[in-house]
Amino acid sequence: MTNQKVITVFVASPRDVAKERQCLFKVTAHLNHQLAEHLGVRLELKEWRQVAPGMGRPEDVILDQLPVETWDVFIGLLWLRFGMPPGPNRSGEDHDSGTEEEFRLACRAQKESGRPRILFYRCTRSAPVSVDTKQLREVQRFFAEFAPKGKNPGLFQDFGEADEFEKMVEKHLTGLLIEEYQASALPPRMRAAKDQRAARARSSRGHEAQASRDQSLLTSAATKPGKTSDGWRNPFIVGVPITAPADFFGREREISFCLARLRGMQSVSITGERRIGKSSLLHYLTATARERLGPEYRPAWPNTHDTRGSASRLGSTLVRRRKFLAKAAPLLPTLVRMNTAVKTDVE
Repeated sequence: MTNQKVITVFVASPRDVAKERQCLFKVTAHLNHQLAEHLGVRLELKEWRQVAPGMGRPEDVILDQLPVETWDVFIGLLWLRFGMPPGPNRSGEDHDSGTEEEFRLACRAQKESGRPRILFYRCTRSAPVSVDTKQLREVQRFFAEFAPKGKNPGLFQDFGEADEFEKMVEKHLTGLLIEEYQASALPPRMRAAKDQRAARARSSRGHEAQASRDQSLLTSAATKPGKTSDGWRNPFIVGVPITAPADFFGREREISFCLARLRGMQSVSITGERRIGKSSLLHYLTATARERLGPEYRPAWPNTHDTRGSASRLGSTLVRRRKFLAKAAPLLPTLVRMNTAVKTDVE
């Protein structure tokens, strides 16, 4: 997919969490490979080791090449070490470590512009025999500021081993990619209105109420219930445009198999237990068919409203529909095969 949006992720951490930094690069590469093609969004990890050498205060050299204005996401990592003082910055401010200075800059920028999104993680695995107690006290002092009445109230996540962190951060970054994709799928006017409401929510700290209003806006987006902006029926989420599909990510093997079948104009049968994600998969495929398969593909829905009585009636209806569709322009021939509980699967 061309014209991918790049999300810059800045990583701040001292040297004792090198394993976790490697996990971040691994997760980023994996998500870019699995999701970037489908979502049009790509993660780009940035850290001080990528900065070219230069003269002057080391932290200034880093921030000149990786300015906070370019960060979309800030990820902080701490275990036993806090880092070394970088010296006073150009504003005369002094901090106890480069990680702390970068975190303060991220917090200030978020309050002013809403960016970057801040994700902080703390390693809690057992310490080695030798521990720098002064460094450890600095770490404890820093996390105490996340308390409700602290200097920087917020939520951080604990983890034990590096593989636990890898799974955790992959889940969080996947959710972030989905959010960015859904936001970009909104029409410009809705996107601008959402940004304005988000700014008001930040000033009033009304995050929960804002999330509810955002969902109401999505529900009322379509001009007519059950119809999309281009007139194609969406039977899965009434009122939500087909350009904002239900979330169905992390199942690339199933998605690739279905797309390969559809690209060859073959049918696809989707079976499974209740609430396992059958409708979400079908919704995702139809919502992205033109984008991933070509402009000649478009969704066509069999009418299942009168087929809830028996499997035989449902089968005959789908056969009649497919015979009709086979004579039309290339469409998306997706069929849903029912198990014994016909009504449950149709709904």
